[in-house]
Amino acid sequence: MRADMAKLGGIPADPAGYRLTRRDQAGTGETPRDAAAQRKENFTNMAIEYNGVNHFAISVANLEETIEWYSRVWGFTVIDRSEIPGQNTRVSHLQGKGFILEVFEAAGSEPLPEHRKIPNDDLKVQGNKHISFGVPDGPKAKAEMEAMGVEIVFIAEVDGTWGCFIHDNSGNLIEIFEEKGDTPFNQHKS
Repeated sequence: MRADMAKLGGIPADPAGYRLTRRDQAGTGETPRDAAAQRKENFTNMAIEYNGVNHFAISVANLEETIEWYSRVWGFTVIDRSEIPGQNTRVSHLQGKGFILEVFEAAGSEPLPEHRKIPNDDLKVQGNKHISFGVPDGPKAKAEMEAMGVEIVFIAEVDGTWGCFIHDNSGNLIEIFEEKGDTPFNQHKS
């Protein structure tokens, strides 16, 4: 058996490094590159068109305190307030920069468990993790938050990026992410 076939379980690789399937060996005329391009085109054509993030929702203990906190710290403004009929739940929508924050106060709701308030521990629980606000200067934003009395929970400097985590007034995790440099996290700005 050829060396390249042995590495791929008996299926040879083409010189460009693509793995050939048995169908390709059967003489269909389709090259692996053609198949990959077609899959990409099919995926692109099948993707659902969307405009961006519309809203992010959180559940809190006190709606009024949360409105005050997001207004004071981030400059959010109230769009509306309402109740969900039959659920004993108040709701408000707050306008942030580029998206809406939907805030629920449900009577009898349980507080966020302590382990969900620690960024690396929260990764061990499936589900949504945090909202992230992009800032032009992370350390400056951190200093401004500290001056407002916002506790910095965690600093994350990974792969040339800078971020820090805080809690809102209900303990929900928020990441402050510095949008500087040429990282994949900044590609949405192009």
